[in-house]
Amino acid sequence: MQLKFSSFFKYISLAGIVMLLVNSCQDDPYVEPAPGDGPLTPKSSAYITGIRLNSFPALDPMSLPWDTINDSIPPLDPNGLADPFFNLTDFNTSNPLVFWSQGTHFENVDLTDSVAYTLTTPYKAEPFNTNFKLNVYDFDLPDSVLMGYVTLFIGEYPDPDNPYPDAVLIEENGISVTVGLKWEE
Repeated sequence: MQLKFSSFFKYISLAGIVMLLVNSCQDDPYVEPAPGDGPLTPKSSAYITGIRLNSFPALDPMSLPWDTINDSIPPLDPNGLADPFFNLTDFNTSNPLVFWSQGTHFENVDLTDSVAYTLTTPYKAEPFNTNFKLNVYDFDLPDSVLMGYVTLFIGEYPDPDNPYPDAVLIEENGISVTVGLKWEE
């Protein structure tokens, strides 16, 4: 009986070693997970899900209020407040293509206000691992005025604990925005 019992354990041990060897051969690259997390699979695409304007310059490029002060003809704007909207363009060209633009604008936004735009259909930012310009404009007719822009990088971020964040805060050129992101393999 002693011989059969030890043979049984030899077979179980051998099967366990084979299972460990098979499971340790992984071809898929992955980022080492944070303690308690599962493995992170590298992503190959990202979608912009929303944009929050946190702050912007107090005055336009001519050092004037963003809009003409109007306290008598609707729509009233007694303080000359900005009417911001966003668009996304190519970063490296002098005459950039507009990849995406907000179809509406916010009205009479004060410096102390934070406004958020949620994309009903998230925008797939392509190509991956690229810089884009996220522009903030003040809506005016006949021509809107550029309030400023930030550089938005779409790709793996250098933070080893969170290379694919759900949101990024970007502060540049007098503009502060938070961009919501959704990542896919």
